[in-house]
Amino acid sequence: MNGLIWGLISSFGYGTADFIARFTSRAIGATVVVFGVFLTGSILLTAYILFSGPGFNFSANNIWLLPLAGVANMFMLVFLFEALARGPIAVAAPIVSSHPGLVLIMLAFLGVIPSLLEIVGLVIIISGVIFLSKQTSHITANLKMDHAYINKTILIASAASVAYAIQVIAAQEAAIEFGPFQAAWATRTFGLIAIVILLLCQKKRIVIPIRWWPIVIVQGCLDVGAVLALILGSLGQDRIIVVVLSSTFSVVTVLLARVFIKEPVSRNQWLAIFIIVIGVAIISSESYSH
Repeated sequence: MNGLIWGLISSFGYGTADFIARFTSRAIGATVVVFGVFLTGSILLTAYILFSGPGFNFSANNIWLLPLAGVANMFMLVFLFEALARGPIAVAAPIVSSHPGLVLIMLAFLGVIPSLLEIVGLVIIISGVIFLSKQTSHITANLKMDHAYINKTILIASAASVAYAIQVIAAQEAAIEFGPFQAAWATRTFGLIAIVILLLCQKKRIVIPIRWWPIVIVQGCLDVGAVLALILGSLGQDRIIVVVLSSTFSVVTVLLARVFIKEPVSRNQWLAIFIIVIGVAIISSESYSH
């Protein structure tokens, strides 16, 4: 299977799972949905690693990277699902997908100097996010949401983007130590442990109604499928194509929202979304070409 197919599968999996989160999070709450998604993902990835993958290795150094990646992933999904449940999706999804720009900034503070092309990608992302945030007048007019409501969605989505960036850095380092499959497994398994602790601290019942379980399981399967497609595609010679296409998942989410729930998206919003995607693609392709 070539990189084009792997990349499209990954983008479709992530984008569709995020779109489904709009409905599941509204119905049963973002934190409970994250529990179901992590439970599904942990089971599937454990089975894959045991029966098809390289097995587990816990003897490497820096084992703390695994729970860090899981906790960061947990917070990322909680904030992401909450932002998508609130809407507008055309605002929340692109802001979260801009996380590679934050990864670049965090790595710079850690001493990893970005290349000129990566800096260009970062500037493009920042420009796209600022341009998107300026489209609130159109959104308030078409979706009957006030500026305070949209600004809160932007804030929650931004928190998800920060958590996503931390997860990516931790998971990348974990992948070097433990391999990409175990790093992906850790984000789900340790994330599952973290979300259970969060739910217990919030004194919330960990209950998913029977009628919602099939949808949550599908959501979890799409997430795992996207991860495996990204990993398997990145192992080949077309890894840059895979990573770039995978980074377009926010476009899939917005398109699904436009088609199925008729969420209005202006030309300027589409322009902002594609500006962000271009910046993400530049950073992703440059990072994976090293």
